[in-house]
Amino acid sequence: MRLIALVLLMLVCYALPWLINPGVSLSPGGYDLAEWSSLHYAVRAESPMLLTSFLLRLPLALIALLVGVSSPRKALSAIVIVLLAIAMLPPLEIIYTPSDPNYVQQAAVALIALVGGFVGWSGVLRHWQLPVLIGIGVVGAVAVVWGLVTASGLMRGFDLPVQTGFGGVALALLFGVSGFLLRNAKSAGTQSR
Repeated sequence: MRLIALVLLMLVCYALPWLINPGVSLSPGGYDLAEWSSLHYAVRAESPMLLTSFLLRLPLALIALLVGVSSPRKALSAIVIVLLAIAMLPPLEIIYTPSDPNYVQQAAVALIALVGGFVGWSGVLRHWQLPVLIGIGVVGAVAVVWGLVTASGLMRGFDLPVQTGFGGVALALLFGVSGFLLRNAKSAGTQSR
């Protein structure tokens, strides 16, 4: 039950505004912010290319990994992993421009979610579950904060008034405590048996 609540909260936080531009009607969540930053010339010139967009897209893939590593091997978990991977797929325009780096990155992040989620779901990581959960939490929190700070700087470069929204901050905190919450849920489940 904790896993379901945590995943739902994380998805809500991913969709809530990460940055707020008062007076400009621009309050993107994680997905929209990743897409906006992928169009920015500075992000296209980053090394590696589109690093900011990758950092903003990665949390959704990491949620799929959390589901795979934490959940029992049930059909519902597999469906959630597949749905999260589908949500990250690039638009159909990838067929006509398969070398577009933005589309390639979206496909790669969807593949990370699908493969990583099912590797965790398969149970091969069960002996390393706690370190993997902690690693996912740390990587997720760092990706959110780094991506949020960088995207905020990009918007300030356009002289847009920028405030940090609740979504990104809350998601970083949720990633930070996810390993602890899921470990406790797991140990509570084994003690009650």
